Amino acid sequence: MTDKAFILKSWDEQINVFHHNLLILRIRPTKNAVHDLRVAIKKIRSYLRLNKEITYSPINKEFDNIDLLFKTTGRQRDFEMSASLLSRYSRREKISAGHFRKVLQVDCRLTRKWTKQEAQNFNEEFLQILTGNIYASICPVPDEELIQKIKTLVNKIFKKTGKLSVTLKKNVHEIRKILKDPYYWLKSLPENSMLVEYRIKAFEKLLDNLGDWQDRFIFLNKLSQYKKEFAVKNDSEAAHLKKFEEAAKKEQADLFDKIRGNLKELFPNKKSDSIC
Repeated sequence: MTDKAFILKSWDEQINVFHHNLLILRIRPTKNAVHDLRVAIKKIRSYLRLNKEITYSPINKEFDNIDLLFKTTGRQRDFEMSASLLSRYSRREKISAGHFRKVLQVDCRLTRKWTKQEAQNFNEEFLQILTGNIYASICPVPDEELIQKIKTLVNKIFKKTGKLSVTLKKNVHEIRKILKDPYYWLKSLPENSMLVEYRIKAFEKLLDNLGDWQDRFIFLNKLSQYKKEFAVKNDSEAAHLKKFEEAAKKEQADLFDKIRGNLKELFPNKKSDSIC
């Protein structure tokens, strides 16, 4: 092959994004750098999974080191997002976030230290090994074969998603988990290849709403954990926490309705009353 496979072009782009933001995290773990690095890792992982499906090459153990960085930055991201939601609810309801805010702020500072340390400890040779392996596997595969395989895999995952959406409340977490890979694969395709066929705009709206739903889920978990650990007895604080809980649950319910609508748009051939 004279031209580099489109998957390898996408791989190289994400490796560069990873490197750029890793350097930032080693100095100052900002929200934007954490976000961009985590998205790059998700895409890198999705390309490795695609490589496994196409060439039957196992995912190298070297990815475990990247996964550790992903999990560490995930802790920072979750606490910062929960702190951001709490500030928004506090302003909107015009009530104090009190001690709960202070606890989240402490956790944010602590997880930033963990992120910085993990970024400094990360050995970039692992990426070089992964890059060499995926190049060796993908280079012999023609683009046409890659595109057809992606189409087959996406259809398979979409079929599974359609079945899971029949009991949406039970499977919302699973749906969010399995849809990332096909989205990244489709976005890596040469321009105009199958993006209209797979309603990519509806796909993006669905993933955005699933992500926002997950943020409220995490916030509510942290709120529940706070109430258990600190045994809130102050009537004023308990009332405020109740307000925050109601606000998050209301937004989560609204997002659930949007997700249901997104799924109907993405799978128009399914009976509307079967997605519940």
